Amino acid sequence: NSLLNCVFNIKAKKYLRKYVIRKISNSIDGTKANTLFKVALHVGDFISKGIVDESEFFELMKDEIFKKNINSQQVAITTINNGISKGKTSSFLKAFEILKLIDGNKNQISQLEQKLDDFTSFKSKEFWSIIENKIPTELKDYINQFPTHKEKEIVFLSLIVGLSSTLSFISFKYKGSIYYPMLNLFIVGNAGTNKGLMKYGKIITDELDSVFSEIFERSVGFNLGGNFSYSALLHYLSLNKGHGLIYDSEADILTSNSNKEWGDFSAFIRKSFHHESEKVLRSGDNPIKIDTPKVSLLISGTIDQFLKMFPSSENGYYSRIIFYLTSEKTFEWIESKFYNDFDESFIERLKINVKEHFIKNKDRNIEFFLSNELLRKIDYKFIEWVETLKSKFEKFEESIIIRMAIICIRIALTLQVLNKVLSNDELLENENLEENFLDVSFQIVEQLIRYSIQLSFNLKDSNQHQEILNLSELNFVQLVKDRFTEFKRENVIILANEFGIKQRKFDKILTDKRYFMKIKNGYYRVN
Repeated sequence: NSLLNCVFNIKAKKYLRKYVIRKISNSIDGTKANTLFKVALHVGDFISKGIVDESEFFELMKDEIFKKNINSQQVAITTINNGISKGKTSSFLKAFEILKLIDGNKNQISQLEQKLDDFTSFKSKEFWSIIENKIPTELKDYINQFPTHKEKEIVFLSLIVGLSSTLSFISFKYKGSIYYPMLNLFIVGNAGTNKGLMKYGKIITDELDSVFSEIFERSVGFNLGGNFSYSALLHYLSLNKGHGLIYDSEADILTSNSNKEWGDFSAFIRKSFHHESEKVLRSGDNPIKIDTPKVSLLISGTIDQFLKMFPSSENGYYSRIIFYLTSEKTFEWIESKFYNDFDESFIERLKINVKEHFIKNKDRNIEFFLSNELLRKIDYKFIEWVETLKSKFEKFEESIIIRMAIICIRIALTLQVLNKVLSNDELLENENLEENFLDVSFQIVEQLIRYSIQLSFNLKDSNQHQEILNLSELNFVQLVKDRFTEFKRENVIILANEFGIKQRKFDKILTDKRYFMKIKNGYYRVN
């Protein structure tokens, strides 16, 4: 066995050296970083199995990429280290698959090289425990009063979206376009999963209703409910100079209204994400025009309401919204004293601070700048995520990732402003986005991408209720579809166990016609 292992390792090392040199030397401008990260993932996987030496292959990758006339050698070294680190935790390549790769034909090699990582970046199911010590202490202490991490994350995201809706006087430039901080959030979950905690995002903006009524004639206030016709929405937003928070705890109200005459709510959200002007002409009425809409959306709904609102993830509407998926309903009695002891004084202070902050800055034009170093950091983080997604899924909605970069900057900017709001610090005319807030945003966005991808893969037939599969379950389905055209139940239940899928859920997946079709008792075909 030791002799066989030695021969195998020599073959594997020879293959990997050729792979590294070939891939990096053939990379061209615009693909060098992607290629380097992908190669490093592959090397990291071999290192983790004790097949090759880390320092030897680190130096090989470094030497090859330095030959390519790159802009920053330090960034290249960081990319190599990140790729190796991710590759070490990969569970895709097993020993027999490596052997196939070495002794197999070119098609086998090409297929395996496309699947270097097992979506490891997106396995964590929560971000609160990662970021709680990186945000203002009083905010952390307030949110930690809630008993579960899901409740904490719903409250946190809702507060960020609510605050972002008020920052109409702040802008930033990204890839040649000017953006404002406004965020859109849809909390998806079954009844009883505490979606209603999103109310805190609206509560901190409630004081702006009276402010808008005073400064804008005939304004109905800053907060706009979801029960409106499209023309009414544009009318009231025009009175507010394009500013407002659209809030509703029942997403189907928006769905029904978007189907009314003159109602194209989804088109408006697509445009307002980029602050594009909107104009409505109606016979006999004056035209309604909003030059620069600065609107946030904060809604929640059940899975059925989500499926009705988003029949597809490919129309551009889906990718402009943050999705947060609550856990399945699990009944737990909360002691009455929890509510008696709950301290809401922080929210009351924040509500007043948000109002004062808006009044003080509403007529200013404050620009946040992103340094070249931060822009490079964003590029490399999203390259890493894109490569991870591409390595696992044959197809995914790419617009989700493209627009998530803008969302990532908006979250970081809003966190930085929140810090100033809580400390009553003045905003300068020109502010620099700080790296620590961007790092926190990365932690949050990684999980938001996870939810967006997860939900998008479940959008097939909006006319009937479907099981929402998590990423582990989706990975299982993809693996079965990769390996079989027809299969016996007992042959794939072992795979399901490896993915942590319980038997009851496994049987539901087998009967889901989006993926499989039953041929006869115990036998199935891939759809």
